[in-house]
Amino acid sequence: MADAWQGSGLGSIMAEQLFAMFVKGRYRFCVLWGGVQQTNIRAVNFYLKLGFTEYGRFEYNGLNIDMVLDFKV
Repeated sequence: MADAWQGSGLGSIMAEQLFAMFVKGRYRFCVLWGGVQQTNIRAVNFYLKLGFTEYGRFEYNGLNIDMVLDFKV
């Protein structure tokens, strides 16, 4: 079911609203803790498009990437 929504822009809209709340709450970072699997190219590209940068990598059922978004408030 969720796959049908990919590419619709809904995730970007939701992230925009969430990040606005973080900035309003004076949060400086958003950490994608637990990361995203490196092989999930769509997800990696989505987070990069939102402005996340790679923070580290770890091995758990494949290679995973921790990412962070700096709000630079």
